[in-house]
Amino acid sequence: MYCDYHLHPHHSADGKMSLREMALSAIEKGLDEICPTAHFDIDFPNETLNFECDLIDYVEDVERYSARYADKIRIKTGLEVGMQAGREDVYARSRACMEGLRFDYLIGSIHWLGRENGEPREKGINPVWGYGATKQQVQQRYTRALLQCAQEFPEFDCLGHITYYCRQNPGTDVQMRYTDAADEFDMLFRHLIQNGKGFEINASSLAKMGFCMPDLDIVSRYRELGGEIVTIGSDAHWAKDVGSGFTGACEMLKASGMRYFCTYEDHKPTFHPLP
Repeated sequence: MYCDYHLHPHHSADGKMSLREMALSAIEKGLDEICPTAHFDIDFPNETLNFECDLIDYVEDVERYSARYADKIRIKTGLEVGMQAGREDVYARSRACMEGLRFDYLIGSIHWLGRENGEPREKGINPVWGYGATKQQVQQRYTRALLQCAQEFPEFDCLGHITYYCRQNPGTDVQMRYTDAADEFDMLFRHLIQNGKGFEINASSLAKMGFCMPDLDIVSRYRELGGEIVTIGSDAHWAKDVGSGFTGACEMLKASGMRYFCTYEDHKPTFHPLP
């Protein structure tokens, strides 16, 4: 099994490939299954990009290409839903927009940590910039927010890039480690395990930084606590990157003690032995 469970077609505001280009790239590379996951991020603070795609058009397009290439590859229907801690209005609008649509797999991701202590919107501690906070402070706050969001929006299947700040960290040591937020990671992992949820191994950082998000020590702790559910995704926005990092992610998972990775259908995980 060779798959990619985090892919952004042009339905995402930052996606640079059509579903056709995505599918053909995956077929050419020998993937068995892909799951497009367009961004759906309500009230994301970006004045130039709209991350609220038309979900009806998106789902119809995915289903059309799934049928068109059914003899060559399995294409599941996924979505990357933007979460914000304490924002019931965001969750309510997301649920309303998804109502009546069928999804196999939902990534729950935080791209914006929001505001604290009355800070202006553009000055809130955001994982994209940090605003002078240490990486430990950002990761601790980010992981606490992930746990709160997981409790508030249980519709997700796996959490996305749980060490997201690695990609934007302005420091020299950008890698997030278990010790940066040990208590917070433990609380998050226990919640996921108890509720049959997981997280993705995001391989977008592997080629540039040499590690996945999250990496070995964090995944090892998840496995130590009894965690089993993980997916693997390239987070590709261009067709050339479809499937990138899959082999490296599998090697890291094996080193952590994991034996399986998951694919999804109708929100139910299927476990596949690591190659």
